Amino acid sequence: MKTAQQIHEIDPDRVKVFVHRERNAEEFARSVEDTRRRGQIEPGEVRDIRHLPREERRRPDGGLYDFALVVGGGRLLRAKALGVKFKAFIVERKEIDAVGRFLSENLNRVALPWAQKARLVKPLLDAGMSPEEIKDRHSLTVGHVLKFKRILIAERQ
Repeated sequence: MKTAQQIHEIDPDRVKVFVHRERNAEEFARSVEDTRRRGQIEPGEVRDIRHLPREERRRPDGGLYDFALVVGGGRLLRAKALGVKFKAFIVERKEIDAVGRFLSENLNRVALPWAQKARLVKPLLDAGMSPEEIKDRHSLTVGHVLKFKRILIAERQ
């Protein structure tokens, strides 16, 4: 699925982030320093979204995003903090599959709060996937998916 297995160097401002995950400031500062010393070791993954309508790609500053992040949010943030290019594979995935890849990468993080996990599942629920389908795709239990739904409902109230 990776386009010719080529690593691209991309301006971090051209990458739209699906979900912003909270990060510990002290740990993040250490990881930035480590990246400054060693460079970005592992590439992230992005989808090319230049085919989407301009209004869906609009950045807050008025510019346009060219890519959507699939995996590598921390790496992207570190590249941005350091003022360097983000190294990533450009992958060909449907949006729902990109969301699934992102979820697989992030849902199993032990330290990730339930509310943040629920926000990661929200696009799948919004797309009409059943708790059973989400469970099967992302190694969760139906109970977990239902808990995510309850959290999302509570956040709206």
